[in-house]
Amino acid sequence: MGPTSSGKTTIGQAYTQHLQHLALPSIHFDGDEFRSILGSSLGITPEDRFKNVSLCVHMANKCLDAGSNVVVSALTAHDTARQFVAENAKNLIVIYLDCPLEVRMERDSRGLYRKVETGEIKADTVIGMGAPYIAPDNPHIVLNSSELAVEESVAAIHEWVLQN
Repeated sequence: MGPTSSGKTTIGQAYTQHLQHLALPSIHFDGDEFRSILGSSLGITPEDRFKNVSLCVHMANKCLDAGSNVVVSALTAHDTARQFVAENAKNLIVIYLDCPLEVRMERDSRGLYRKVETGEIKADTVIGMGAPYIAPDNPHIVLNSSELAVEESVAAIHEWVLQN
């Protein structure tokens, strides 16, 4: 979990690759991938964001049941979505990526912050900019993705998993 451009996808993909290098069957799901697959039928309203998260949970559980390790990268900014994830995702480990707005704006992997600055989209559509992103209560792992290299984040996650 973490706001837009905090590194969720990058770290999620890297951790999945790490697991695969250890010969562990693993798959990565990204909330943005689901959104792109569903196209215009899935918008950015809280209801649409919840639907996206519920699809991620459903697919993650199916893959877990089939014997894969599953890594999901998703905003999960609203309490209803977080509660749904906590109650329905199997073998859940919540990782929160803490990253200051200035760094997220510099990364801007999807160009959303730039679109806000040029007026193409409203600031309240970007979670962590105009729309607040409240850190989750009691995540299992907190990583400062502006200070840690991707490899360091992967190592920290793996170390936590091995110890727990």
